[in-house]
Amino acid sequence: MDRLTDMPDNVVEAILECLPMRDAVRTSVLSKKWQHQWETVSRLLLDYVFFDSMYRRRKPPSINYVTVVKNIMLQHHGNLIKFVIYIPDLDCKNRAEINLIVRCALRNGVRELSMEKAGNIPHVLPSFLFSAAKQLTQLKLSNCVFNPPLVFNGFLNLKSLELSSIMCPNLERLSSFISSCQELRRVRMDNLNNLDQHLCVHAVKIEDLQIGGRFKSVSLKGIQDLVSLSIYLEELNDGFEKDMPCKDYMLHIFGMLRKIKYLKLGGYIFDLFSSENFPRKLSPGLDHLNKIVAFSIDLGRVKEVHCLLCLIRSSPNLQELKITAFRETDVDGEPLLQSETQVYDDCFLQHLWSVRIIEFMGAKAELKFMEFLLRCSPVLEIMSVQPAADLHGDAKLEALTELTQYCRASPKARVFLE
Repeated sequence: MDRLTDMPDNVVEAILECLPMRDAVRTSVLSKKWQHQWETVSRLLLDYVFFDSMYRRRKPPSINYVTVVKNIMLQHHGNLIKFVIYIPDLDCKNRAEINLIVRCALRNGVRELSMEKAGNIPHVLPSFLFSAAKQLTQLKLSNCVFNPPLVFNGFLNLKSLELSSIMCPNLERLSSFISSCQELRRVRMDNLNNLDQHLCVHAVKIEDLQIGGRFKSVSLKGIQDLVSLSIYLEELNDGFEKDMPCKDYMLHIFGMLRKIKYLKLGGYIFDLFSSENFPRKLSPGLDHLNKIVAFSIDLGRVKEVHCLLCLIRSSPNLQELKITAFRETDVDGEPLLQSETQVYDDCFLQHLWSVRIIEFMGAKAELKFMEFLLRCSPVLEIMSVQPAADLHGDAKLEALTELTQYCRASPKARVFLE
């Protein structure tokens, strides 16, 4: 017991921060010195793990989650670095108390705030969050109503923003919020549900951007330092061609990405990029791009394949390519790539060493696309193909046989089915 008492405070705090909150509170019985040590920890993780530990082996009516969380906050003193709170389904009174708990965390100077709401009804964020959280460096919200005020000067220290399944009535306010936070380096927005609205992302210092969900389109401004970009569009509006933000949409997105290294595109975003006058190669090119991930792309559709080819041709230092195939129908049309000299002459992938095709269905268009990659990649080492679950054994063997017969620019290239 003396060893426990003689431990330096910084060692005690390090131990407590490694424990779940429930166990950290239990250490108060170890000795008098430990009795109140948990009350000064700089990280309070009242997440789902904490919530589950309270209700495990108990009937919910026997314990009040909000009361326990409130008591923890009332007993805590000192500065907070990180505060995570899980919010179960609550009545109106308890939702108000949750907001008071968040206010307490803000008063304690919390810099990393995370709120996750369970159930179908999102948590309405308190208005004081946008005025009393100037010190925040990280903000993570899940299943919340996000509606910043019209007049907002931004979180001057915010570097990371994560929004998941938020209800945002107006994407213009969200865009204004992002542009007001001038120190943002990382922005992730998943499960947006604003099919009738455009999203504009304007953040000068942003390096990592991830956007997914339902929206009309996305515009990028002032993001010359962007290194990683991920866009997944779940749905398209009817007649979207007439409501595009600009004529050459693909050039608008990629024309300013001088430093981009990682690119992930999926869903219907290829439809937005497509146009009648599609360029064979972007100018200027994506000289630093070394990995492309194309998720849910139909290699049987002309526009989608030409879009992907444009990105590949524009990336002279591409090293890795990952494709998850998708077909809306089982009809296998004519190959979109023919073995013509002009297809290969302007594409020399001198750094591409890894290709992975997922959900391969053995279509002619898929095989022709893989032949194209084998012909143009002199340092290719691996072409890994993962067949779709419903592709039967004979079709797998037939596809592998054809793949092994294709000409390869690289003597080291190995083609195999996973």
